[in-house]
Amino acid sequence: MPEKQKAYGREISIEGTLGEVNIYGQIDFVVLLWENDEPKLRLVESKASRKDRTYYQVQICLYRMLVCQLIGENYLNISGIKFQPENIECVVVRIDENTNKIQDIIKSPALNLDTIEADINRLVASDGVLKWIIETDLSDLDYQLGRKCSDCLLSFHCLAESAREKRLELLGINSSIVRILHKAGVNNLDDLSELDLEGNQATEIKKDISFTDNLELLKLKAKTRRRTLPDGDSNPDTYEVEALPKYSG
Repeated sequence: MPEKQKAYGREISIEGTLGEVNIYGQIDFVVLLWENDEPKLRLVESKASRKDRTYYQVQICLYRMLVCQLIGENYLNISGIKFQPENIECVVVRIDENTNKIQDIIKSPALNLDTIEADINRLVASDGVLKWIIETDLSDLDYQLGRKCSDCLLSFHCLAESAREKRLELLGINSSIVRILHKAGVNNLDDLSELDLEGNQATEIKKDISFTDNLELLKLKAKTRRRTLPDGDSNPDTYEVEALPKYSG
């Protein structure tokens, strides 16, 4: 490469292992800049959104951690200068709420990701939460199903098993609401569909100050959702759910 030439790449694939977790993805843009005669890499994640999200920063932070790992394992020379991992900066660009245009990938200020990186290191450690989640039975985990779950490569575990057991999580409600219902003995869609709204269980649920949902509406949703399941009114152990392979075409 000619001396001090700027450059960029798009959709840069990256993969590596952090702690106990194998991670791969594609960096939207990698830009090579020069500052004080030293090369600098700017990692850019571009989002078609007007709102900032913490998980955007988590994503770009993971990419930086993987790039730093690769540089640590492999000598990187740029125009005769050994590249230093501390010269990696990250930005997330979105649609500007005022101008309705995408933010500038060069002028956008770099993010301070130190706190997020520390959180990630705790999560992926050998005694971290992610390893515990992987090793824990689904029935013992708190989780919430949402519209983004259909894009997850592992959704066939959560969605299929939740359907087989007619779990309350199929309603897309917060895990704290699920815990309140379980505490009152409402453990699945069958229980919620048949709940007496004037009975003791309903009274116990409504008395909990953390319960912020409409119980009557939840019951209606449960009855509707149950009918969409195979053998919706039957025992969940009388049928099996087979996960279909994810379409890759």
